[in-house]
Amino acid sequence: KRQIYAAAAAGLAVNLIFLAWVSVLHRKEMMRPRREDVFQATSKVLKYSLPRVGDGPFQASLSLIGVLMAPSIGGLVLAGYIHISQTLVRMTEVLIVPLSVIFLPLTAKNVRAGKRDVLQQQSQMIYDGICLLAIFGALQALVWVGPLLAVFFQQKYAGAEIFLLITIPSVFPYLLYAGFRSFIDGYSSRPVNFIHLVFAVAVVAVGSGLAKLFDSSTGLAVAYTCGISVLGLLSVLYIRRELGVRLASRNLWQVMVSSGVLMGISLGVRSLTPEGHTWLTLAVFIATLLVLGALYALYLGRVQHTTVLFAKRRFIQARSKGKNMGEASDAARQSPAEPGVREDGSPESERRREPVVHP
Repeated sequence: KRQIYAAAAAGLAVNLIFLAWVSVLHRKEMMRPRREDVFQATSKVLKYSLPRVGDGPFQASLSLIGVLMAPSIGGLVLAGYIHISQTLVRMTEVLIVPLSVIFLPLTAKNVRAGKRDVLQQQSQMIYDGICLLAIFGALQALVWVGPLLAVFFQQKYAGAEIFLLITIPSVFPYLLYAGFRSFIDGYSSRPVNFIHLVFAVAVVAVGSGLAKLFDSSTGLAVAYTCGISVLGLLSVLYIRRELGVRLASRNLWQVMVSSGVLMGISLGVRSLTPEGHTWLTLAVFIATLLVLGALYALYLGRVQHTTVLFAKRRFIQARSKGKNMGEASDAARQSPAEPGVREDGSPESERRREPVVHP
């Protein structure tokens, strides 16, 4: 109990110090605000935030429904399989959520400025980038999920493979939702994400109920995948309707064709990899993923995929900026550092004075 009280006291102290620091920084803004301004700001914050309070519980319900129903169908083992497969899908959002959070204030700023063309470019960039990462990653995961389970857990959790194979395709729509979540919040004052989550939870609940009715363990995984697919589809259709994002673009076909070909190569490599050699399988997987990832990037750069070209252009700009800064610092070191000192190092005061001739 003492440790719990100490941790709570430490957390309270940190929060108080943070509030004091913020108060000192913004003391001018906080001095005697007008009552009308306070009421107006509070009203705007509540109008924006209260409808979004349900986002967290409904997003958690997408996974909780299947986990709660699993023990009545296949016991706690099935609940563990369902939970692990859904957790691995949610973990993939670390690939895109930081970018999405950056776009939240940027999107709100562009909305206020009326820069619709900039918003369209940003949303198209998010969509193309998600397609590039998610499709290739999901297809490679479908190929190697079985061997990797055997590498790390032998045959102890072999029963989880079927549930992973069912839920891995939901990585793509889940990343679409995660990538556009903050973008949509910054674009619209309406709780669009909350409405989408309500539909997705309804799909998961109905699908899980049917799985319970027919005593189908895999039905729970199918229900989750269907619900996530509805969530991602609603998000991307909203962006298409509002900003005109091109869904079936040339970039998408390039990604799908190249990812499919590389998936076939992975299947061939997997079939040639001997079973029962854990470290050999892991080494083959890492080497195959690195080689295919490099080929994937080279191909998309060759066909001028917009996301690859954007990343390449930013890399070149950062490199040239660093080079210019380095040259500027070298020039500064080579130039005289102090005024009044000549290039030979002698003081300027020792310069020979010209004789003054008086008329």
